[in-house]
Amino acid sequence: MTWQALVFDFDGVLGETMEDNYLAWSFACNEINIVLEREEYFLLEGLNVREVAGTLLERYGKNDHQINWLAQQKEQYYLAHNKFALYPGADKILEVLRENVPLGLVTGASKIRLDATLSTDFMSYFG
Repeated sequence: MTWQALVFDFDGVLGETMEDNYLAWSFACNEINIVLEREEYFLLEGLNVREVAGTLLERYGKNDHQINWLAQQKEQYYLAHNKFALYPGADKILEVLRENVPLGLVTGASKIRLDATLSTDFMSYFG
């Protein structure tokens, strides 16, 4: 089998970001009296920030006009408090793979968040 490309998800696959994302969502939700459980957030993983915000606002009967505000609160908290790290060995795996196949990166994260947490060296693995 010959691969034409490999595509990696970022959050929770290459980057150890799940706990940081949960804490950021928990903070943002607390601002509007939503107590967000860890498992509840993890089940929403894979949605982009606006989709998570919309889902939570609908689930808790809040005004859907708050989607942008809630998403911004989450992102601001994340950028200020994250403890970003790659999973051990992720960069080494990517280094070996990119010699044989083009690599792609997909994520629900904003470009602003990626630029703030990922090095240009790491981003150079991906076409």
